[in-house]
Amino acid sequence: MIEIKDKKDCCGCHACASICAHHAITMQADAEGFLYPTVNKDACTNCGLCEQVCPVIHQSSPRQTLKVYAARSYDEDLRRQSSSGGIFTLLAEAVIREGGVVFGAKFDEEWSVIHVWTENIDGLADFRGSKYVQSTIGDTYREAKKFLQQGRKVLFTGTPCQIAGLKRFLRKDYDNLLTVDVVCHGVPSPFVWQKYLNEMCSKGKITDISFRDKTNGWSKYGFRLRSSAIKESCLLQPSSENIFMSSFLSRLSLRPSCHSCPCKGGRSGSDLSIADFWGIEKYNSKFADNKGTSAILVHTNKGKELLDKTDALKEEHPLEQFKREVTTYYRSVEAHPRRSEFFERLDTTPLRELVDEYAPKKKPARKSLLKRIVHRIIPNDFRIIWDKPGQTCNRLWSYLDTIGWAIRTQNKVYVLFWDKDIKYFDHLRNNPYIKFPLYSKTLIKWLGDARYQTFLTWIFANRFLNRFYARTTSKKFVYSWQQRASKEYFPYVMDEIRKLYAPNQNIVAEVKSVMERYRREDYFIIGVHIRRGDYKTFEGGKYYFELDEYKQHMQALCEVYKDKKVCFAISTNEKIDHGFFEGLEICQTANTTAIHDLYMLTQCDRIIGPLSTFSRWASFYGKVPLCFISKGNVIETDEAFSVITDFYHFADGTEIVNLTDKHTHA
Repeated sequence: MIEIKDKKDCCGCHACASICAHHAITMQADAEGFLYPTVNKDACTNCGLCEQVCPVIHQSSPRQTLKVYAARSYDEDLRRQSSSGGIFTLLAEAVIREGGVVFGAKFDEEWSVIHVWTENIDGLADFRGSKYVQSTIGDTYREAKKFLQQGRKVLFTGTPCQIAGLKRFLRKDYDNLLTVDVVCHGVPSPFVWQKYLNEMCSKGKITDISFRDKTNGWSKYGFRLRSSAIKESCLLQPSSENIFMSSFLSRLSLRPSCHSCPCKGGRSGSDLSIADFWGIEKYNSKFADNKGTSAILVHTNKGKELLDKTDALKEEHPLEQFKREVTTYYRSVEAHPRRSEFFERLDTTPLRELVDEYAPKKKPARKSLLKRIVHRIIPNDFRIIWDKPGQTCNRLWSYLDTIGWAIRTQNKVYVLFWDKDIKYFDHLRNNPYIKFPLYSKTLIKWLGDARYQTFLTWIFANRFLNRFYARTTSKKFVYSWQQRASKEYFPYVMDEIRKLYAPNQNIVAEVKSVMERYRREDYFIIGVHIRRGDYKTFEGGKYYFELDEYKQHMQALCEVYKDKKVCFAISTNEKIDHGFFEGLEICQTANTTAIHDLYMLTQCDRIIGPLSTFSRWASFYGKVPLCFISKGNVIETDEAFSVITDFYHFADGTEIVNLTDKHTHA
């Protein structure tokens, strides 16, 4: 049964309500006007389909962008009626000419925004133009499925979360389905929209609305509303001066999920993404007429085939140009700091008054010379990790969320401190997201490790300097060890993170050459992390085990897996005579570094060891079930093992907080 505990975890896509065969789920508006699923528990059969189709629970990896185009229609009237270059209409016409059906968003009689379908070219006029309100999906997912099963071609357009919801709802790929998502800043509240209309023209009839009027050009688009209640029957304002658009652009009225969108950066599964190609005049004079240019991101061959059927001016551009100009494709916008206050007062206070208070028009402030210099030298979108939280695996864990942020938002992280093991991670040293500045390496060489750490601690603890950082760099300096429990970014990019954190090919080859010998002989390999050394005194020796204790655990596992051919791969931070484990099959590895040991554990079938970041990382990276050992207990069943999913949790939901859960056998 779907259950919304935090509203940021529901994007309102309707997939759960659409999939429910018992009609146990309805979409109900909350106090802010956003739709959320409500479950009739008497009708619910607990089949679990609603959870299976949720695009927030099951987030996809980003699709690779095959090509990026700047494009516009040759039809000037069509461009004028469209938000950007008129490409959506050309794509839709191509589908309808082949007997297909097109789904899109339109205004209903009350000027609310709803999703509907059309099979006529004339019907496309209602879909043209941006609509900065979250549309109601209604039954359109089911209708699209019906057309697909009939063999008709279907073009479904919507926001990325709506496309992701459709794909999850269908639960299979259809060759006759084409999907296009629109790059999205976020979806404003339907309640705020209706409040605006009521305040503006409650006594008059509305005849036309355009969120992107081009009377003053594409780059200076305005909001247009025609109604008998308005003087001279037409309101045309720059977007920055319109009350509703100000609430939208200032992030006051957006859905909570929009601030941590699960479908950014190609994660919707769409064939094409379309957007305004802002800044195109810098790169291509052919599109510098200020009448609107579309950016088209092609994710699939199917999408490319559809685009090729359109009669438009199209020219390919580097992906980096698009990323530089249209950042909302990759990055969620931050919530307005007073968003909750805005909605709390919305029922009782005029919208204009709230917008004037919470999003006042600001005169452009001239930056100080110092700020201008800093912003020239330092990029806008970056974070700096400055702390040194222990050894390699501590650092791997602590950097996850910040690096996840960089991957998810296509920004950069500068790491001021690492250790000698960085040389074993080629992808970490050479990638678009993580940088190890030369000056940092130079200072370490000059000052030495200890003095460099002291220097950094003084720099970042200095009150005066911290005020300077806050004012000039928007608090981009990160104490990463405090972020290790955060789940804001890295859960959504775990596969990409695993690729970045892969050890170099020499280590991979050396470890696999050994492990494969045992695989060929059909061994079930259990990794044993023997942590001694500093553990003898750490927390009073709580996690320190003598060799005979490790041996007892290994012997017990031979009983647990008595139907298998068991051998043990030992990872240790001190030299150990394997002869001590006489009677047990020991995997004879020739590991020379800690990273060899770490990668070896990731290739095992199970892992045991004391509570440590080392074995946690091996379980997380290799997706290997792990069980922490404890004094006076042995492992009795395979159910004791589970995969680590983040610093504090196993895959089955067990928290790694103390030694009282089942995975530690206390």
